Amino acid sequence: MAGLLGAGGVVTAAAGIGAAIRGLDNGVLDGADGWFQKIVSLMPHRPMSIAGSREFRVCSVWV
Repeated sequence: MAGLLGAGGVVTAAAGIGAAIRGLDNGVLDGADGWFQKIVSLMPHRPMSIAGSREFRVCSVWV
């Protein structure tokens, strides 16, 4: 984080974004076959899901 606040912050951010994009060379879903089991193993007794959308303005219903 400190690297982003300095004089070369834009360069640091661009390098980080570039590295993340290059990490997708094998495809966005590379390794996805084991994701579900990893998630389930983290919370075996209390599965949970959270979702939201600013477009549907669901939160404003409760205000």
